[in-house]
Amino acid sequence: DSKAFYNISNLSESNSIKRVKDKGQIYNEGDLSKYLYFIVSGKIKIIRTNEFGKQYITELYKEGDYFGYLAFFGDGIHRDSAIAIEETEIKRVPKEDFFKLLLSNNDVSINFIKLLTNNYSGAEEKLLKLAYNSARKRVAEALLYVSAKYQDSNSDSDSSFILLRENISSLSGISPESVSRNLTDFKEEGLIESHKGKIKILNVKKLESIKN
Repeated sequence: DSKAFYNISNLSESNSIKRVKDKGQIYNEGDLSKYLYFIVSGKIKIIRTNEFGKQYITELYKEGDYFGYLAFFGDGIHRDSAIAIEETEIKRVPKEDFFKLLLSNNDVSINFIKLLTNNYSGAEEKLLKLAYNSARKRVAEALLYVSAKYQDSNSDSDSSFILLRENISSLSGISPESVSRNLTDFKEEGLIESHKGKIKILNVKKLESIKN
């Protein structure tokens, strides 16, 4: 869990908070990696563009998560873009400060390695599902993934979240039109309800059976 990094956010520049507007970009593909980012509040998506110019969401992060560290390796260039899904507050930890802590604290080092391993295995599983699953399964997978990622742990009775159709499309790897058709099917089947972009899952078990 990225929260196992203790309070690395205290290493951030002057411990100041940077506010990012909804749809605001934190970094872009091709940018030089300078910081480890910590989310104080809000949500962000990580987007990667393939050789055909199509964008895919490869990861989602929320309050308490760290991101941007994959670019620390290799040539230090970001291979993806980070964009806020809503108004978001972040702290930036200079890469040099983070590596000093990494070298001096075994617990931080071990947890960082665990985080890298978990992210790699999760990304591999996601790619396999994108390659072989039907559109219906992909949309179910996307809805359950976002719900699990963004659900407020203090609000177990409510499984509502806001997610634009274009983000479901980027996350599931299918067209917005196909997303709409499947969301309509799910609504007619009583699995979800939606209003003004807010989706509520009504039958988690049924969606999970579709996904599996």
